Amino acid sequence: MSEKQFDPHHCVFPLSAAPSGVMPGKGFFRRMISPEICGSRGFTMSVNILTAGVSTGDIVHAREQGWYILSGRGWITMEGARHRIGPGDAIFAPANGGVHSFEVDPEQDLTYVLVLSPPPVGS
Repeated sequence: MSEKQFDPHHCVFPLSAAPSGVMPGKGFFRRMISPEICGSRGFTMSVNILTAGVSTGDIVHAREQGWYILSGRGWITMEGARHRIGPGDAIFAPANGGVHSFEVDPEQDLTYVLVLSPPPVGS
């Protein structure tokens, strides 16, 4: 998909129309904002769901990440420090560091907004 130019008449994106995909063994994502969707240049934004009871294992990315938890509860381990997370919590991971993993409580999926900066190529 190629990068789009910004169009002020096309700047609101309903969740129901978002491109979606599977995070194998972990959950689902819905890409809301990206260079290909709307011409964003500095970040992408997704609404993601980690399945109840899932543990992700260690993850590290080459870009900064920010999460905002919408629903569900669990734990994030960031560089060895474990934190309880739930609705209303914001989380930051630096680029090329911030080794992290999620453990989702078994009672409910963990739904969150994810912002990546800069956007991945081909997001």
